[in-house]
Amino acid sequence: MLGIGDWIGRGSIWTDGESLGDQIKCDVLVTEEVSGMTINAKISPASSDEITLSAHVVSNPEGTYSLEVALLSQLCSGVAKLDSFPLHGMLWNEEGGILSSFTVFSLDSGLGFRGFARANGHIRTWEIRFSQDRIKHKDNVVAFRSDGR
Repeated sequence: MLGIGDWIGRGSIWTDGESLGDQIKCDVLVTEEVSGMTINAKISPASSDEITLSAHVVSNPEGTYSLEVALLSQLCSGVAKLDSFPLHGMLWNEEGGILSSFTVFSLDSGLGFRGFARANGHIRTWEIRFSQDRIKHKDNVVAFRSDGR
C-alpha cells in the first residue's frame, strides 16, 4: 500500500449517470504503529466539502490484511492482499448498505488507486494518482521534488 509518510493524490470520482467526474485532491498521512498501519486522509472534492477518512490496517495469520475504515460517519470492515502489486481489497459495512472494491497499482512516478463502491443506491468509481513528496539535499541546497529523483 502507501509507504510511511505524506502522500498527495489527485484524480476523479464518478457517480452513476454522470458523464463528467468530480475532481478530487487527497492529502494522506500514513503512520506505522505497534498494531499495524494507520492511514488518515483529507479528501477535497471540487464540488463539495472536505471529507475525512481514517483507516487501520493489520496483518493477520491467513496472509491477508484486515481493514477498518471510517468515512462519512460509516464504519466499514474489509480484507486485502497487500504483499505485492497489484494490491486488491474489499470493504463493507455490517448493515449491507456499503460494498466497495479497490486496486492499488504501481505507476512510473507513484501509485494508482482505482475502485468501485455501492452506497445508498448509487454506484461510484474513482481513479487517483498518488505521489510522495521527497526532500532532496545537495550541499547547501534543498530541493522539494515529487518525481522521486
